[in-house]
Amino acid sequence: MLWDKYMEAFEIALTRCNPVHAPWYVIPANIKWARDLIVAEILYHKMLELDLRYPEAEPGLENLIIPE
Repeated sequence: MLWDKYMEAFEIALTRCNPVHAPWYVIPANIKWARDLIVAEILYHKMLELDLRYPEAEPGLENLIIPE
């Protein structure tokens, strides 16, 4: 059947186009709240992996007064 060939091609495409540094995610979109939760979870965990930090302040800024 064509469906079986389609699914085989789909699996091959995902396998070949899914490098470790830029993975693909197949996310169901028919239930919007579930889709949004899945995307948020993926983004949250990927952002944690980046270990982001604020940069060091430039010298001379330690006495800067920020108006309220």
